[in-house]
Amino acid sequence: MEISGVGFRTLFRRSEPTSRRRSLPLSALLLTGLLLPLAALFAGTAAAQDAYVSNTEQAGTSGNQLSSTAHQAQKFTTGSQSGGYALGSVGLTFNQGESSTGNLTVTINSEDSDGNPGTVVYTLTKPSSLTSGVEELFFAPSNASLSADTSYFVTVEASGSFSSTLRITTNNAEDSGGSTGWSINDKRHFRSGSTDDWGESANANKLKISVYPPLTLPWDTTMTVGASSGRLGYDGFSDFYGSLEDNTLVHDATEYEVRILDVNASEVRLRLGPNPGTSSGWVLEWGGEELPLNSATSTSTFGSNLLYRWDATWLTNNASSLDSSSYQTTVTSGSELTVCIRLSTQTCSGDSDASADATLSDLELQDTSDDSTITLTPTFASDVTSYTASVANDVDEILVDPTTNDDGATVEFLDADDMAITDAHADAGHPVAPAGGADTI
Repeated sequence: MEISGVGFRTLFRRSEPTSRRRSLPLSALLLTGLLLPLAALFAGTAAAQDAYVSNTEQAGTSGNQLSSTAHQAQKFTTGSQSGGYALGSVGLTFNQGESSTGNLTVTINSEDSDGNPGTVVYTLTKPSSLTSGVEELFFAPSNASLSADTSYFVTVEASGSFSSTLRITTNNAEDSGGSTGWSINDKRHFRSGSTDDWGESANANKLKISVYPPLTLPWDTTMTVGASSGRLGYDGFSDFYGSLEDNTLVHDATEYEVRILDVNASEVRLRLGPNPGTSSGWVLEWGGEELPLNSATSTSTFGSNLLYRWDATWLTNNASSLDSSSYQTTVTSGSELTVCIRLSTQTCSGDSDASADATLSDLELQDTSDDSTITLTPTFASDVTSYTASVANDVDEILVDPTTNDDGATVEFLDADDMAITDAHADAGHPVAPAGGADTI
């Protein structure tokens, strides 16, 4: 019987359960970068926000009237970050509590040609009630963005019986720690009603503008694999199975949600919302495979969503561990996988944990019946990736015993179809039962 090392699949990876696993042909060695813990992509927890400009810590406890006949607005200007900013929330402080905010509207407005509040850009989500003297947060809608080097207004309008006061400062300073280029205007705007002209008055309204930090790809998260109707992975959009530690990524000042990432016998699916427009150069890493988004077919669905599909033929030719014959081994229900989205020029952030030395220092084969050594051809060397060995037909178990150069790495054994070869027992090395004829390990 001949044991062929051609296709000998060995994989070095660290022992963490979320490590990325990529099998590379090699028998004694190999693997450059083999371990790459799948690092970067998607759910449930919103990205953190940072205060980019604020004057809420400045002196001043008095307030100006806010009612159906007294509207307020405060101008602010953004910095020069390329690509703009992803708006998170606005903080305002009121001097009079209100049990209901039903008749209160807070918006982000553009600046018109006269330097006054212009068109409404975003309407913010308000808290259910207001507490006197407490900074209240008004949240921007998903994907709200602010252009760089641009002035906007936070406009606060009341209607009906709503009545409160909006706290102002007594100086023109801003709080320390703000982002470069951001500012709050020294004056506030006011008007008597929604159709009246705006006027200016000294002393700014107390204001805090928080945005999502300028994150760029790569982005990663941990998936707990779920199962439904033959699909394995995560669906937070329709069937709701599996979970992601974080499904929100921000790139170029736009926030995206990973709403589906799963696989079945016919395809891998990735749904992003909103439609990222051009995603050329984006790569999904999952299950130890690299899936360029521009290699998938994409379809706009449910308005702002974009669904990417890699079909069975593409997977077989380019990502075999996720194809119809292997995906159930690669993606198992209840397991944890790392997911990453990156640019083609990047590596995933978790890759820094990969072994710097993904080679073997030794490889031995033994006949377990008498512990005799089986000769490898050619002689072992760390830069050789294919070996052959011949044994008699009555040999029923062979011990494959590799030694890694990196003590923190482990080895995985796959057959010619990238399927795991069962360890006969938990001894040192990896006992394999030959099937007869030519066996590829």
